Amino acid sequence: MRFIDGFIGHDPDEKYFNSRGHRCKEIEDIDLRRYVLFAGDNVAVDYNNSIEKTYPYIIANKLGLDYYNLAIFNGGVECLKYNLFTWSAKIKQAPKAIVISSEFLNSF
Repeated sequence: MRFIDGFIGHDPDEKYFNSRGHRCKEIEDIDLRRYVLFAGDNVAVDYNNSIEKTYPYIIANKLGLDYYNLAIFNGGVECLKYNLFTWSAKIKQAPKAIVISSEFLNSF
């Protein structure tokens, strides 16, 4: 994990991630008038599948909306909160919905 443009992200040199280290399109390429924001950990990153088989992609596609995926593999609750607060401070257009998934929280 590393800080990139104020967000916590993965290494952007890995093939899975955009320039901010997130598994989705670039912020500049999404329709900020019609998007869903995803945050969480491992299940939303889903290294084991192509991006088209990840649940953020599938849900946004079914809803006919764009999406951004802030999820961090093994990031935990603190990364989730940090990235959500950073998003709300940097991106003025609110999402249509925020979907949060956390294996850590679900294990309790």
